[in-house]
Amino acid sequence: MKTVVIVEDTIDNLEVIRYFLKKDYPDLQLAGEARSVDEAYALLARRQPDIVLLDIQIMGGTSFDVLARLDAAGHPLPQLIFITAHGVLENATKALRYTALDFITKPINEIQLRSAIDTAMQRLEAHDTMLEEVRAMLEQQRHGDRFDRIAIRLTGGVRRLVSVQEISYFQADREVTKVFLRSEKEPLTAAINIGHFTRTLQEDYAFLLIHQSLLVNAAYIREFNPRASEVVLTTGQRLATSQRGNMLMKNYVREREHGTLVSSGLRRHLRELLNGWLRGRR
Repeated sequence: MKTVVIVEDTIDNLEVIRYFLKKDYPDLQLAGEARSVDEAYALLARRQPDIVLLDIQIMGGTSFDVLARLDAAGHPLPQLIFITAHGVLENATKALRYTALDFITKPINEIQLRSAIDTAMQRLEAHDTMLEEVRAMLEQQRHGDRFDRIAIRLTGGVRRLVSVQEISYFQADREVTKVFLRSEKEPLTAAINIGHFTRTLQEDYAFLLIHQSLLVNAAYIREFNPRASEVVLTTGQRLATSQRGNMLMKNYVREREHGTLVSSGLRRHLRELLNGWLRGRR
């Protein structure tokens, strides 16, 4: 019988989770509950459950503190389902998005919980430990800076951690997304839509949605031709821009040319983009 532990310091949330687990997963044994960092560490180290539902913010710290202690002590990590609230520990929630770890948001509802647990059960069957992703998340939490790697769930069920700087662009292909990397000839196929990458990356990086199906890393844009409605990448690829994408590119070039730039090389790059745009208007 599979086992589950709940790490949550709010009674109301505990009762909701208990109710849904009993109702929807009668064969999933509740192996214990914890409300603090110390309680959670002791319980998870002792019971080693298959799945753990854990609130990010608990008494004595965060659930990340618990995971760091478990990993440092050599304990196996269970399937993880994080619980978070809107507006609380936004950096932690961002870390979960970047590392493709599952989380549900409060108030907890049955559909969300069932989807997360079903995914965890599938990963158990596939012996998917998520250890690399968890360690990447903990590393980012320790440094507190912007995230330099993103986990990409591939269509075969595998996840791969990729440097954001390696990504030249994303291309939507129905329900999946093609991920084009600088160092690889063939794109990766991500089992998630392009909206996920747009929401995750645009806050920290200059990724531009030049078309509803194309999200481009601005660092790879060599030329912009509004008359031809296209951008040319440093790799030589030509990508079509939509009408909205053209406006976005014009605004981006203008803002960066008149803003404070970090290097003369970047300034030259942006000036070349601006000149290309001006030539296209003639």
